[in-house]
Amino acid sequence: MKIFSTIVLFSVSSMFTSGTLFGAVSVFDFEGTSVPSAFSLTGQAGAFSQSITSTNAYAGSQAMMLSLTCNGGSQWATTMNVLPDLVSHVTFSIYDEFASNSPVYYYFFLQDSHDIPLTTIYGLDYTDGGFGPPKSTTVLMFGSNTIPSYTRTIGWHVIDVTIANNSIEYSIDGNFLGTMQTNPSIQIDSVGFGIANWGNTGTNTLLIDSLSITTIPEPSTSLLGLIAFCGLTFRRSRSHSTSNTN
Repeated sequence: MKIFSTIVLFSVSSMFTSGTLFGAVSVFDFEGTSVPSAFSLTGQAGAFSQSITSTNAYAGSQAMMLSLTCNGGSQWATTMNVLPDLVSHVTFSIYDEFASNSPVYYYFFLQDSHDIPLTTIYGLDYTDGGFGPPKSTTVLMFGSNTIPSYTRTIGWHVIDVTIANNSIEYSIDGNFLGTMQTNPSIQIDSVGFGIANWGNTGTNTLLIDSLSITTIPEPSTSLLGLIAFCGLTFRRSRSHSTSNTN
């Protein structure tokens, strides 16, 4: 008997969500006409925008594009999706436009939306020669004392992220990057992407495609769901027993 098992299908920029009492998967292929409203956009000291582009998509014909027009240093733009439950797995494709001598850098981050001010952010940083060791054309893990790196190349790359209670495991194009130890008290419920510059001028873009996010209910929510499940099962069982006493 499939009790409390649901499948919900709806179209928001070609988004598919399937869920049960024990988790849900949201898939964004960005084949719609506009960016899903779940992706909030912020930036600083520069013009920035967010759109669906038909150019250079990883899968299908469109991808989500984050644009940043810079006229000075320390400018950035970030798009973030805050989920109702805890994030356990993320996969996505990212286009690396500058594998070397990059005037900008891209970043992917995970955080606890309730952690204000933000004291802990985990993620990956696509950087050129100016940000953190090792200082050359690498993908870095940040939020960790150890910083393994992966050499950047121009083109699309697939990132796979598995989140446990006290660690995050990263892979790039099927190659293991490393495991980052995390604070178990941090409840990761937000997935974000960003673009920043080193002081260059002009417009740069970040492309994201084929984003899949797996979530699980927070412990308190899971407990309430389990109690409700047991209560309904007991009620059904009792009702069935009563109806068969004659």
